[in-house]
Amino acid sequence: MTRSRLLQKEIAARCRTLADLRAAWSDKDKREALIRDLEAQNVSPELLARLLEAPDADAYDLLAHLAFNAPLVSRDELAKAFLSRNQDFLGRFKGRAREVIELRGCEILDLLP
Repeated sequence: MTRSRLLQKEIAARCRTLADLRAAWSDKDKREALIRDLEAQNVSPELLARLLEAPDADAYDLLAHLAFNAPLVSRDELAKAFLSRNQDFLGRFKGRAREVIELRGCEILDLLP
C-alpha cells in the first residue's frame, strides 16, 4: 500500500465523509483533536504539504484532497474566492479598511473557523 493510501485511510478513519471533515474542522476543539490524532500517527499538515508538493495549501484542503479527492487549492486562491463571493459584504468597507481586507485575505481566512 502506498504512503498516500495509508494517509488517506488514517484521515478517513476519523472522518468518513467530506461533510464530516468540514464539520470537525469548523469546531475548534474537534479540529484540534483531529490534528492531534493524526499527528499521533505521524501525519501532520506539514508532512502532507510536502508529500503533495503544495506548501501554500491550507491544512483542511490538504486533508480533504487526500482523503476525499477534493480540489487542492492554494491559500491565495481561497482568499480570491472569498473576496469574489463576498463583494456585497466587502462593499461596506471603504478606503484603507477595504485595502487591508484585500491585501490580507489569506490572513483573514485564518481567523475564520
